[in-house]
Order: sequence, then C-alpha cells, then structure tokens
Amino acid sequence: MDLGPSSADWLPGASALPTALVRLIEERATVHDVAAGTVLLRRRAVVADLVVLVSGRVATLADFTGIGELIVETTEEPGRIFGWSGLHAPGRATATVRADADCQIVTVPLAPVLDGPPRWTAALCAVLAGAVADRTRDLQMRWSGARRGGQDGDDA
Repeated sequence: MDLGPSSADWLPGASALPTALVRLIEERATVHDVAAGTVLLRRRAVVADLVVLVSGRVATLADFTGIGELIVETTEEPGRIFGWSGLHAPGRATATVRADADCQIVTVPLAPVLDGPPRWTAALCAVLAGAVADRTRDLQMRWSGARRGGQDGDDA
C-alpha cells in the first residue's frame, strides 16, 4: 500500500501502538476507491474491518423510529475511523456509514487484532477513544462558541 512516506501515517495514533501491531495493520490494510452512495458499514451488521477515511466525504446515518435513517453527521476529515464497535461484543455497527462523495478509504481487518495479544485490542481501543475524545472536545468548543454567539460557531 502506498499512502505516503510511512503507511501508518493514515492511522491517527499509530505511534502509540505496539510495533508488531502497526506492522500487522500495515500488512493487512487495503486501499479502496469507493463511489458516492456506497455503504461502508450497515447498522446492526457484523463489523469485520475498521474503515479509515483518506479523502472524500462520509456520512453517518442513525435510524429514527417511524422516520427511518437520517444523516446525523458528515465528515471530510482524513484519518476518521469508523467501525470501532467491532472491537467489543457483539461486534455490530451502531450506525450506517456511507460514502457521501467519491472517497478513498483504507480497510483494516479486525480479526488479526482480536486474535492477537489482548494488549493489542486494548491499545487500539485507547487510540480510538483518544480520537473520539478529541472530536468531542472540538464539538463542545464549537457549540459553546455558537451559544455565546462567538465566531467559532458562526458556521454552525
């Protein structure tokens, strides 16, 4: 796979992972060009791969009773990871994720990680939790600026 000087650069937090795990991820990772409208993860389906956005735009859809699936988020952020619910039981997607525009993604099979030493799963979970925490903090800052009428929330 050729995604730049170090192929682990596409995975945020890779430097915090055990070296053997990073090597395994690099070996098993596959780059895909996907067309707009392609479903990357379907809600309630078993998650077999992490999906990392390299370029393009991805939409996350949640199911609302009586209404159906609605887009709750779109992102163009390179390095966004989807499918982390596959790291814990029952290993099913909690939302539908689809390409909202043509995208390039990287998929990483979860089986080798889950079948490896328990510390691998723990380390990957820690990296993903850190990414979610960073995103949550960014959203809180943006929303608090919007409530105050600050410039941070002007585009919200």
